[in-house]
Amino acid sequence: MIETEGSIKGDAEVTALETDRGSSMRRVLNAVPRAGRLRSQHGRAVAADALLMLFARAASQGATFIMMVMVARVLGASEFGLFSFAMTAALLISEFPGTGLDMTAVHLASTRWVRERPIADLILRVAGEAKLMVAVALATLGLATADFVSTTLFGRPELATPLRVAFLAAPAMALAQYGLAVLQTYQLFRRCSLVTLGAGLAKIVAALGIFVLGLFTLGAAMASLLAGVYLGLVLSCVLVPGPVLKARGVRASQARHIFAYGKWLVVATFLGSVANGLDIIALTYLSSPDVVGLYSSGRTLAMAIPLVSSTVLAMLLPKASRITDRRALIRYIARAEALVAALAAGVGGLILVAPWLIELLFTQQYGAATGLFQVMALAYTVDLLAVPLWTLLLAKNRPDALAIMNVALLVIVVPAFMLAIPHLGAMGAALVFLAWKVLGGLASAGWVFHIMPAGETRMLVNDERC
Repeated sequence: MIETEGSIKGDAEVTALETDRGSSMRRVLNAVPRAGRLRSQHGRAVAADALLMLFARAASQGATFIMMVMVARVLGASEFGLFSFAMTAALLISEFPGTGLDMTAVHLASTRWVRERPIADLILRVAGEAKLMVAVALATLGLATADFVSTTLFGRPELATPLRVAFLAAPAMALAQYGLAVLQTYQLFRRCSLVTLGAGLAKIVAALGIFVLGLFTLGAAMASLLAGVYLGLVLSCVLVPGPVLKARGVRASQARHIFAYGKWLVVATFLGSVANGLDIIALTYLSSPDVVGLYSSGRTLAMAIPLVSSTVLAMLLPKASRITDRRALIRYIARAEALVAALAAGVGGLILVAPWLIELLFTQQYGAATGLFQVMALAYTVDLLAVPLWTLLLAKNRPDALAIMNVALLVIVVPAFMLAIPHLGAMGAALVFLAWKVLGGLASAGWVFHIMPAGETRMLVNDERC
């Protein structure tokens, strides 16, 4: 058979086409393992960042813990009770608008992150400006009314100085947390870790310096607390990404957007913080400072558990807010629930060694706090298990659910504290605290199952079992 020039050319084109197809297929096949390696590397990077952030928070919490132990050992239960009241009041004041506004900014900015980065930066800036104005206003009001509140409301003039310290520390705490929220939105977890470590290091250096110089009084301890929180604020401000500070746009529209989503979340987190600190506030009001000091020693040891909870929430929320597929979100939450279940199992060992730890760290005068610690450790473990459920509610734009739950629980918890503390003392406060956490966990699960379709509910349960 004789081949013409046209047929030869046609065969050549076919051969070239097949070669191109073959090379394209090889490129696709080669890309599959490469993509897998990239996902694996990304997963390892995320895990490393999570561990680094957890370590940084643990170190910072450890610094606070060392300060608390030093105050408890050197000053005794009574003055330790006053110091604990100042710490609790500062945390409570810093939570308005506090974590609720931070989480609102993280969620709304994360949803705009890919396609509208300038709007995301503007949302973060507007939230920060709002938080600054509220923090300054609260501090000014609190400093002016500290004497009135301590004498008239509590009937304890000795609480005036702790209240002033609380109102001075609260703005720095609130704004430093906002800085961390911005870094979390950018997923700059190493910077988050640096800020957290720096704040903790500042606290411990100030406290140790005062202790070494022999000036470790209650006033000096409160001064070291203020120094630590304000140094943490400075470090947080230095590391905030420049685009947030330079963001421009129509602030009013973003403020309305933040208010529309965040009003319920601010209420929810503030009421949750009120309930978290209500045990110390109620004990201060209904009992003596030495009882507050005894209770606070067990509570201080248990605070390692909410440290893990806050770290898990900080890592889960940005990614959960970016997931648009409902089933993918459910799978993500189910895997997170399995993770926190494993973490919660480790709390059991901490509870078992509680008697030895209490006497080692706080001396034998705090031995009665062992049972208090064990009850509160169980309470915080319930909170840890509920963190993925909170993440799901926030990712599905249901912060109102958290607000409604916290209002309902406060209605129950406040009279429960008032009834239990006069009869059972510190243990009564601990038992009410545990009951509140259990009811809150059950309510969170109920809300999730209420708002999710039946098929997705079954998928969540099945994935958790796996």
